[in-house]
Amino acid sequence: MAEHLNDEQSQLLQEAQQALDQKNWPQAVASLEELYQSVSTLAINYRLVTALFFDEQYQLAADFLDDYLSDYVTEPTYFKLALEILLKNQHFVEAQELLNLAHPSEYEDYLQTIRQAEKEAAEQMAVTFETVARQFYHLSDYDLAKQEERYLAARNLPVDTFVQGAKYLLIDPFTSPVMRVTLMEDLHKLAWSQTISYRWLDDETYENNFAQSPMPIESSAYQGLDKIYQDQVAHQDPLAWQYLQDQNRLEISLLYPRQDELLTDLPRWAKRNQDRYYQRPVVKSKDAQDQLQDLVWQKINAFLPGI
Repeated sequence: MAEHLNDEQSQLLQEAQQALDQKNWPQAVASLEELYQSVSTLAINYRLVTALFFDEQYQLAADFLDDYLSDYVTEPTYFKLALEILLKNQHFVEAQELLNLAHPSEYEDYLQTIRQAEKEAAEQMAVTFETVARQFYHLSDYDLAKQEERYLAARNLPVDTFVQGAKYLLIDPFTSPVMRVTLMEDLHKLAWSQTISYRWLDDETYENNFAQSPMPIESSAYQGLDKIYQDQVAHQDPLAWQYLQDQNRLEISLLYPRQDELLTDLPRWAKRNQDRYYQRPVVKSKDAQDQLQDLVWQKINAFLPGI
C-alpha cells in the first residue's frame, strides 16, 4: 500500500503504526483519522476502527465500521472485531443479522456471545429496555419520524424482545405498510424460523416463515421486472429507467412476501407502470393483477405522496 501514498500520507501511516504497536490508542486514532480523510481504504479503515475500539470510542468505531461493513463479513478477524463493536454499542439485532450473513464456522459460539451480552445489558438497563420496548410495541401511536426513531432504538433491544414487538406490529392494523415490510425483512435477516401472522396490503391476515422467504430484491418478480425495464427503457430514457427501478423496489417491497405468487404477468405490470410514468392512458380492468397494482399505487400515494 505504501507505494500509493505521498510523503505526508506515508508519514501519517508510519506514526499511526508506531502508535498501534505501542498501544497508544489516542495517538493512533488521531493519525489514522487524518489519514483516512484522504486514504479511505479498507486497510486504513480496519486500523482506525481497531484503534477506536481499544480507545473505547465504540460509537465512533461503529460509524467508521459502516463504511466497509460488507467487507468485514468475509474476513474472520475483521468479523470478530465488527461483532464486538456492535455488542459494545448494544446493537443486538444488527449483530445477529451480521452473524447470519457471515455464518462463520464458530456460529454457535458467536450466537452465545450475543445472548450473554443481551443478558448482561438487560440486567443493567432493565428500566430503559422496558421503556424502549413499550414505545416500540405502540409504534403506530407516533408520526412517521418518531416511528423511525423508535424503531432504530428498538434494534438495541435483545433480539427476542425485538421479535415479540415485531410480531405484534405485523398484525396491528395501524402499522404502516412500509414499516411492516421493514420488520418482515428484519425477521428474514435474523433467520427467525417461525411461522408468523402478518397483515398485508388488503388488510387480511396471512402467515409466513420469513426466514424462508427471499428478500424482496432477490425475488423472481423483482428481478424479472428489473430486466424488462432495463431492456425496454434503460438506453432510451435513463431518467425513466431510474424512476422505474425505484418504483420496482418500492412496489415489490409492499407486495412482500406474496409478490411471486400474485404477479403472473410481469410484462403487463411493467407496461402499466411505464404508461403511468409517461402519463399515457393506463388500462383499467377487473383483472386481479391490475386491481392489485392500483392498490399498490394507492398505498404509495397515501404514505409517500408525489411518487
